[in-house]
Amino acid sequence: MSERQSGNRLKALGVVAAIALLALACWGLSLFFSNRQELPRGQAPDLSSQLAGLRTVCVNRAKRLKGEGIDGAGEYEKAQRAANEYIGYLDGVLSGGSGDQEQIKQRLEKTVAECSAFVVWADEKLPHKAGAVESASIDIPAFAFGIMKLLSSQEQERRKAVREGLQGCKFPSWGDIPPDTGRQEKSPAKK
Repeated sequence: MSERQSGNRLKALGVVAAIALLALACWGLSLFFSNRQELPRGQAPDLSSQLAGLRTVCVNRAKRLKGEGIDGAGEYEKAQRAANEYIGYLDGVLSGGSGDQEQIKQRLEKTVAECSAFVVWADEKLPHKAGAVESASIDIPAFAFGIMKLLSSQEQERRKAVREGLQGCKFPSWGDIPPDTGRQEKSPAKK
């Protein structure tokens, strides 16, 4: 083999190696700068667990109120009505395939405010117990973004799964909540 052919092959090999390294570097940078976590196909975003957590906090307070013999029906029902109306609204948004992110956030803010008001009211009425105190909160911007992401046309299966999950987040009526017997409902695990 001539020296010239050997040199050309080395140059070609060097170019191929440089292209491969460049491609690898671009892929690595895209992973580094990407803050999105892709969900496996068919898996719904964990949005309903956030609403379920809100429900759990309010239901636990209602149980404690009932266990102490405190009538909190009126205050609880404000939170229940706001939450169930919001869940109905989200169901409509997801089934229709379109919604306004600001409207989603504003309605969620109202719901969280009603739930927080009930929790604060209940905490003022209840004797204080040692231990962790649950609060009524949700990352509102992230939640609204998650809903908007579901509205893209390719997300029909995920929307359906989230809609089904939302039905389990509805607040029970005051009369359906048993009094606290010392054992509270567990908050959904955060993933």
